[in-house]
Amino acid sequence: MDAPIRNTGSAALTGGQAQARSASAAPASVAAPRRFADARGTAVPAAAGRQLPQLLSEADLRTRPLLLTPPPRPAAPAPLARTAEPPKHTWSRQVREYVRGLSPLQVICWQVAAIAVVLTVRQPWPVLVGTSAAAAALLALTSVRAGGRWLYELTGLGAAFATRARRKDLPDTGGTPGMTLALLHMLLPGSTLRSVETSQGQAMAISHQGGLTAQVKPQALTPELVNVLPMPGALLPTVADNAGRHHLFGVQLVLHVGLRQDKPRRLLVAVHTARTVDSPADAELTLALRNALRRVRRALDRAGLHTEPLAEEQALSAIAGLAHVTGGRNEVREDWKFWRTGSVSQATFALTGWAALTDAHARQLVSRLLVGVPGVATTITLGAVDDGALRKLRSRTQRRGDPLAGAAVRLAATTEAAVEAAVKTITDRLAPSGVRLARLDGAHVHGVAASLPIGVFQQ
Repeated sequence: MDAPIRNTGSAALTGGQAQARSASAAPASVAAPRRFADARGTAVPAAAGRQLPQLLSEADLRTRPLLLTPPPRPAAPAPLARTAEPPKHTWSRQVREYVRGLSPLQVICWQVAAIAVVLTVRQPWPVLVGTSAAAAALLALTSVRAGGRWLYELTGLGAAFATRARRKDLPDTGGTPGMTLALLHMLLPGSTLRSVETSQGQAMAISHQGGLTAQVKPQALTPELVNVLPMPGALLPTVADNAGRHHLFGVQLVLHVGLRQDKPRRLLVAVHTARTVDSPADAELTLALRNALRRVRRALDRAGLHTEPLAEEQALSAIAGLAHVTGGRNEVREDWKFWRTGSVSQATFALTGWAALTDAHARQLVSRLLVGVPGVATTITLGAVDDGALRKLRSRTQRRGDPLAGAAVRLAATTEAAVEAAVKTITDRLAPSGVRLARLDGAHVHGVAASLPIGVFQQ
């Protein structure tokens, strides 16, 4: 019988080993010290008189090699990314939103209504009834909220909607530039066109009551560039004239994805110089706008977006394409729920909660929105403008405050059902971030103007 072998590489005995152990229960006499091999194959003398386990069967030795190292474990699966749940509309949150939307004037109206009723308690009943009815109407107008708006806001919108012209046929003569000029006169009454000289040629500027606005266009827009796109607040320039007066500026980023998802995304950048009491003339604004264009283009170049100014014909064609007044769609109609150009139905929305986002989070949402919805054209407009009201309260030596930021979305499709379906899709995409769509029913004329690169900002 050969020298026994100790199996040091196995942690447990097999069934055959258990049988061998039971068979070796009888004592065995050892005439001389025996030698056995350890796990490294080195002969080691066995202690005299010591019971040794029986050998493993020859088959076990061949089929169960010694495992000196444990078998490699499979890689742990990567944890699944958890999707952020939409914020829950709890009762406490609704109360906070309600209180946050109140203005001091509304609270004053409540106090006036209460005092009026108290003062007429001892008056004749016709006076008391009339005063109570007026107080109830005042309370309803300033405390009831419907569709994201106060009742007094809806009343004002309804009055303005009923009194303004809501239908216009754009002229066929003059081609696309003529139609675009007529559209601009509808959106910005009294607007005119000017020309601004830049280092790369002429740039068209739109002069209107709010100021002077010019457009630049990047040579290409890729998803990688969208991920590093500077937000409008970071592009706002600070330019002072020779007299040391600081002008107020605004920047708009207008991103557009068409009906077909395979078409490239488009981007227009609008630079706006605000008209103020200190700078009311176009000549002063033109000089400030020229300097602002240079600074904004330089900032975009550092981000990898090389831009060029748009001359008159190019700028008017770009605005017409964004407004969907090309291809013979020259009949413009405004309904309470839609803005229509020919057979295209459009709806505009303000993005509430956008100003609270960081630049990185805002870029992520822009990338989600640029995925688009099949069969629906989507226009996303991001804007930032200097807060001129706060600046007037500060001295000239203080730094300017945070800009006012806002965003708007315009959806366009050939059917109303497609627009409504796109609203649900985009609402779901925005829900995890806390940003919501506020439909501009009754004010789509302002929503369309705020979604175009013409210097109208959605706050």
